[in-house]
Order: sequence, then structure tokens, then C-alpha cells
Amino acid sequence: MLDWHIPSARIRVIAQAKAFIESGIFDGIMLDEWNDNEPDLIKLLKDVRSAIWNDKLIIVNPNAKKTPNSAPYINGLMMEAGFSSGQYNAFLPPLTPDDWQTISDTLLWAEKNLREPRLNALWTWSVKTPVELNRLRATTTLALAHSNGYVDFGNSGDQPIWDPFWEHKELGKPIDKMTTRPDGAIQREYEGGTVIYNPMGNTAVTITFAGPHLSAASGQTALKFMLEAMDGDLYLKTA
Repeated sequence: MLDWHIPSARIRVIAQAKAFIESGIFDGIMLDEWNDNEPDLIKLLKDVRSAIWNDKLIIVNPNAKKTPNSAPYINGLMMEAGFSSGQYNAFLPPLTPDDWQTISDTLLWAEKNLREPRLNALWTWSVKTPVELNRLRATTTLALAHSNGYVDFGNSGDQPIWDPFWEHKELGKPIDKMTTRPDGAIQREYEGGTVIYNPMGNTAVTITFAGPHLSAASGQTALKFMLEAMDGDLYLKTA
């Protein structure tokens, strides 16, 4: 609701950001509804960075847009809704293969170009039913494959949920970069298993391992799995 063009409004935000940090409670701030092409917002961002020092965190929410003008000053993107298609309401999740590809491209860009420490987060939610688990898994595995960041998922009423799919701490830390498989799925190796994201618009893919793995989605242990498009899974080592 603030008019960023008014210097006094920007001064107020800068002062509040500085007060948050000086309280000793917060590690940083987030600036919502971010427009990377707005010169007065970039002015605000530069002044906030100066006010809260270089070692504190600034995160902005540009939805799924890249932020090259803001990149020198920010540590991460909060990718709410995760797409930038103008024909949709801004609070809808990605609905097309192009929307999901936009998420992938922006997240990879942010992991490469923003300040350290990086703190990127992806947030999508259900469309038709209260909790569409395939969308939850697709969002989660996209984030795990493309970034070292965070993920959030909401129900169709845009309320955050918790799902057992996120409880597999045995996955551990990533040990390799993302790779694109010949079948079009995205894969990344972790200490405790393999993350695979199968994008919307791809076909179902067959996943084969030399030794038994546990599917976090189904709870079944096998050597071979089928993964539908618009879905993802964690395949955990069992030995």
C-alpha cells in the first residue's frame, strides 16, 4: 500500500528495516510485491542494504521473474505462486508446462546470481482438490533438484500444510548438480538417495536402480519405479 515513489515512504521502510536488524531478533527482511524494473524500488533496495549492512539477509518476492537489477543487493527470491504468466491471477499456481519451465529457469538463475548466503524459496499450491500430492511432490523435487533452498506448499485455500513426504531427513545433503535425463526428467544425487522431478508436459518415465530403493511417495521398496509427469519422488537408499 506504500507509494515507493515518495521519498518519505522509502525513508520509513529503511528506518523500519534498520530497527528490525538492530533489535538482534532478525537476520534480515523480505520485501514483498517486488518489481525489479521499478527505479524507485531499486533505490529503496540499495538504501536498505546500506542500512542493514552487508552480512544481513534481504529476500524479495518477484513471483517467478528474474531480478537482474536487484541481484547485487539480495540474498534470495521468495517465489510466491511461481509463475509470471499475465493471463492468470497472480495467486494461482503454475498451470502450464511453460509456467513450470519459468520456475525452473528462474530458480537456477537465482542460485547462480544472487548474493551469498543464498536463501531461495519456492511456493506453489493446489488447484482443484484440497491437497494435490503430485503438485506437492513436483514442487518439492523441482526445488531439491534446482536449488539448495526451501519449499512451501499450500492447499487450495492457500493455507500452508505439512506432509510426511518432507520428513525424510535421511536424504541428506546434495552431492552433485542437477542433470537432465535422456527421458526428460530432472535428477539430482543426494547422500541418501536420488531426487527426480518429472515436469508437466513430459511422458511417464521409468526409474531403475542397481540396488533396492525406497519410494518416499509410495513407501514401497523396489529396483524399478514408474514416475508420472507433473510429479516427483525421493528414492532413498536402503543399504
